[in-house]
Amino acid sequence: MITGPGQLMMENCDLISGGVACLGISKKANPIVLNNRIFNSRGPGVLVFDYGRGILDNNDIYDNQRSGVEIVRRGNPTILNNHTHHNRTTGLSIRYADGIIEANDIGYNSKSGIKIREQSNPLVVRNKIHHSKERGIVISKAAAGTYEHNEIFANKRSGLQVCYHANPRFFHNKIYD
Repeated sequence: MITGPGQLMMENCDLISGGVACLGISKKANPIVLNNRIFNSRGPGVLVFDYGRGILDNNDIYDNQRSGVEIVRRGNPTILNNHTHHNRTTGLSIRYADGIIEANDIGYNSKSGIKIREQSNPLVVRNKIHHSKERGIVISKAAAGTYEHNEIFANKRSGLQVCYHANPRFFHNKIYD
């Protein structure tokens, strides 16, 4: 768990946990998490919450019991160039939070690739979201966000679901089977 102001650099590590998450970021912590393997958590691989920030760049995030990355309760990280795959629920989940989600490969997750809900407002740009067992992206419960230049394909149920008073903005995305 990384808490409080400060900036830790974590690079080329294996993060494995039998606990809540492999990595927790909260209370204005702003780490740089680079080139790691994050896997085998009983919860999410990475949990960003309570004003946690940070940059997650070029990590391999997989085989977690919940999402690969969960951003909740005013978390606001930058998730960049990661490979998020084979997680037991979603690749990435955002609730009551924001963040920049850019240039990630999100695929082969047991539910949706990305699930955004409860008044979240992320920027989601240039990601490949594919081969989920349910939907590519789900946006619901008054969530919004801006979605640009994403490629959403080969998801089992649909590429996109927008419901329950969601108000997203989509520009220049490719959504196909």
